Formats: sequence, structure tokens, C-alpha cells
Amino acid sequence: MTCSMSPPLNDDQLSAALDQTADTAVMDHLTNCQSCAERLAQAKSVEHALGRKLWRWDCPPPELLAEYHFGSMEISAERPIRLHLEQCTLCKSEIEDLRQFLQEIEPKQLEPQPAPSTPVARPRLRVGEILARLLPRQPAQALRGSSAGPITAEADGITIYLDVQPAARGEVTINGQIIGDNLEQWAGALVELRRGSELQAVTSADDLGGFYCGPLAAGVTFVRVTPEYGSAVVIPDIVLTP
Repeated sequence: MTCSMSPPLNDDQLSAALDQTADTAVMDHLTNCQSCAERLAQAKSVEHALGRKLWRWDCPPPELLAEYHFGSMEISAERPIRLHLEQCTLCKSEIEDLRQFLQEIEPKQLEPQPAPSTPVARPRLRVGEILARLLPRQPAQALRGSSAGPITAEADGITIYLDVQPAARGEVTINGQIIGDNLEQWAGALVELRRGSELQAVTSADDLGGFYCGPLAAGVTFVRVTPEYGSAVVIPDIVLTP
């Protein structure tokens, strides 16, 4: 289709129309010329697609923001993220969402976990499942309040944090966080909490690898995290206490 109001608009005039800074003559031309109007529509489409592709292109991925929040990265890697957070309200909001989600609070000296009064049969591992290694519990970094630090388990390049909080009637709630090199693998992962063969709770991880369960009865619990693809990770014999 040829321009019906020759000469056709040039690229600079179309750019001005995109930026809404074009003069009256250019806007009149676009109103009366279907060819140039279609060129403007194509330019808008390309700009929109490019904007979607580049949106937040310079933001750290969610797994790095989570590592920064937990203080689990090298000091040299923290500085660029800290500087980025000073300028980026979106990433600041993600960090704040993670803080509120985990409800981190001041540390206190941990009491030894009580042994279960009645032994509970551990569910059998399925073929291909990975057994996570429980790390010694350490006090969490102080943010507010006072409580023990989260339960931490590691397996095959991922770390799973379980922050156990008291609920009513002696029950507990769990705020969980999955951190790994490939966080996309764990987005939407199925999280099961079992006592023996009995399913206590089931939920799924969000896009940041976070999940929430509860309230549920305290006691020895077996956790299974199953991603959309790849091997499931299991954490056995967690003692949940209010």
C-alpha cells in the first residue's frame, strides 16, 4: 500500500508520533493516510515486543535476591545487588515480600530438639529421589522478635529453608524457601508433608521458590519436594515444635 498523502512520513516523524511529540501536520497525515498509519502500528508492535523482552533485563534473578536476603553469597557479589536495590523499587519490593513471607526474627540460643515420644515410620524413598542433608540449626539473622532460626537442608545444588512458627492449640505453621541455581525448575513444585504414610499437608512453591503450610500438628515430619521436571528431594525426620 502506498502513501495517499505523498510524501510518506519518514522514520523521525514516526518516532515522534510514537513518543507523542509529533506536530499537528504529522498527526493529520496519520489520520488521513492508511499506509503511514499501518507503518506506525507496526512500529508500536515492535516497540511493545522489544519492551517485553527487555523488561527488567538488568534485574538480578529471584534466586540471587533470595541468596542476598539470607546472606549466603560472597561479599564481593553482595555489593552490586545492594547498589541495584538502591535504585530498583521492583527488586526492593521482592526482597520485602520475602522478608514478610519468612517473618525472620531475632535469634536466641537454641534448645536441643526433643526426641519424638513415639517412633514414626519413615516413608520409603521412591526411585530417583534425592535425600537432603540436614544442616545444624543456627540462629537466624536478627530482623524482629525472637525465635530459633530456620531448619536448613541441602541436596544436589539446592537449599531448602523451613521456618517453623507456633500456631494456636500447640500447632505450627511453616514458611519455606527453596534456593538453587535453577530456580525455574522449582517454581510450582509440589510440597508434601507426611507423618508416616499419612499426608499432613500439601502445597506448591511460588515463582520465588517460597511456600506456606499450616497449621498442622507438631511432631516428626517427612517433607517431599517434587519439581515439574527432575528428581524430587526429600527431607526426613524433621521435628516440628511450636
